[in-house]
Amino acid sequence: MSSVDEQETPRGRSLLGTLLRFVLHPIFKIIALVFLTIRGVFRNRAIRYSLAALAIILGMSWYLLASSYDASQAQAAQAAQGLPSDTLSVPANQTLPPPAEVERYLKAQSNYDAIGMWAAISDELKASMKDSNPEASPLALQTELDAAKQQGRKYRTATYIGGIPTRDGGSVYFYVLTVDGPEGAVDVPYIYVLGQDGKIVSIQ
Repeated sequence: MSSVDEQETPRGRSLLGTLLRFVLHPIFKIIALVFLTIRGVFRNRAIRYSLAALAIILGMSWYLLASSYDASQAQAAQAAQGLPSDTLSVPANQTLPPPAEVERYLKAQSNYDAIGMWAAISDELKASMKDSNPEASPLALQTELDAAKQQGRKYRTATYIGGIPTRDGGSVYFYVLTVDGPEGAVDVPYIYVLGQDGKIVSIQ
């Protein structure tokens, strides 16, 4: 190795050490200052409680904002479907076609046919009718229909609104019947509940 290299090497090392000292030393001082500041802050009980309260407030604010956003999204979806913003109603996922037994019942009713109406209802509904009126039977129903006919009562049309399945395997159907009576035509809403066998278990 030359004498020039022997003279420059210590000088180069000294310059590098000076550079590192001037660059790293302030960084270490800043890190130590931040650490001491944080430690001092968390040693203060009042500051700890204040930070905890601030964290709780920020968390609640975030939750309320998220809830408000979800509500606004739901209202927007309802508005897109033409529903009022404060409604709990949602469109049915599916609408069932008119059920055979209800159509059979309505047809028999319009013809004042008690036997046809009686055949469309379930044994459960028949038992319930007999509990309310022990004389309930196709013959008693026919007597009622004949009396209604003599009074001018006439079943004109049945407008089918829709139907949906129920969780127990049955279904519910909505109709509006237009009925002529002594005082004129009236629209009467009806709900028909069917069991799993397709028979009518309730008429409301």
